[in-house]
Amino acid sequence: MLEGFREQKTVLTGAIKELVAIAQEKGNSFAVELLSESLARLASESFTLVVMGEFKRGKSTLLNALLGARLLPTAIIPLTAIPTIIRYGTEPSAKVVFQDGRVEAVPVADIVLYVTEKENPRNVKKVREVEVFYPSPLLADGIILVDTPGVGSAYAHNTEAAYGYLPRADAVIFVISVDVPLGKGELDYLRDIRHHVHKIIFVLNKADIASESDLAEAADFTRNLLKEHLKLQDITLMPLSARTALEGKESGSTEKIAASGMAELERLVEELIRNQKGRLIISATASRALRILNELELGLDIWKRGMEESMEGLEKKISTFQAELAHLEQEREDSIHLLYRDVDKLAERVAEDMAAFEREVFPQLAARLEEFVQETFAKHSLKETAR
Repeated sequence: MLEGFREQKTVLTGAIKELVAIAQEKGNSFAVELLSESLARLASESFTLVVMGEFKRGKSTLLNALLGARLLPTAIIPLTAIPTIIRYGTEPSAKVVFQDGRVEAVPVADIVLYVTEKENPRNVKKVREVEVFYPSPLLADGIILVDTPGVGSAYAHNTEAAYGYLPRADAVIFVISVDVPLGKGELDYLRDIRHHVHKIIFVLNKADIASESDLAEAADFTRNLLKEHLKLQDITLMPLSARTALEGKESGSTEKIAASGMAELERLVEELIRNQKGRLIISATASRALRILNELELGLDIWKRGMEESMEGLEKKISTFQAELAHLEQEREDSIHLLYRDVDKLAERVAEDMAAFEREVFPQLAARLEEFVQETFAKHSLKETAR
């Protein structure tokens, strides 16, 4: 089995590298970035388990309970605004990755200043994501946990941030709340998740606020609704109380931990790491690469259609230009014709004026010339007589 994984990993790595080159050639920076991340995770044999759901379902509390520490901020109001990535580290630490590429190391306690809507409203600090490093055995086994903003709140940018992380997810824990029946918004969100992720673990959180019978009824209702709308037969739905689990781990209370239902979720995650990790890594990475390939092909098809439309538009423009040119040529000929007509009229007028000039001026000129000749002749005759 391990040998098969290695062989698949080698083949998939080569295919993704070729796909990266194509994406670079096409200038698709998002595809290049996503595929490069996939290559890095494939090389390290780690996969990303993303916690998703609508706002105020207890996602951050669930992650804290899984890790056994209050790493992520929680509050009564919608809080998480920026994706928080939790990786293995020998010591607790954190860093903030900004949208311009800057990276700033911060104490873990200070991540609240960057990931919450209260301290970073509408992401005015331009944070892309926050990374937290923690020495958890769960993380040491190659799991990267991600806390995402809740969708459906008044903060539309939180929903955008959550959806923006979907292409990077390898598996998802989807958190539902026992006190809020599964609604259309959550079902729509799940359909979108299904386009990117095949492995989804459903958690019915806040089990501590419901009676045993109400909890069983809510679980049956939710399971049937998921089967009906997502067309899934194998539904993994786990009722638990993340708050009780965290309190139990912090106080060392085995009773609270047992009552919370967290042990079952931890068992499932551990089994996923032990028996399904390699298959999940290959499956999720291959699916991601295939989606990008389809998008690149679609982009090429759109470009091709656009070029065809552009050529058609260009031909129309050329036809219009030619028609306009013919119109201008006709106007030019008409103008020349009118000009020649005006010149002819002007010539006729000049001829008429010359004729009138001859009729009126020439007789006067002739008479004046005759007088001049006679006067000159008379003067000449007098001079001759005087001699």
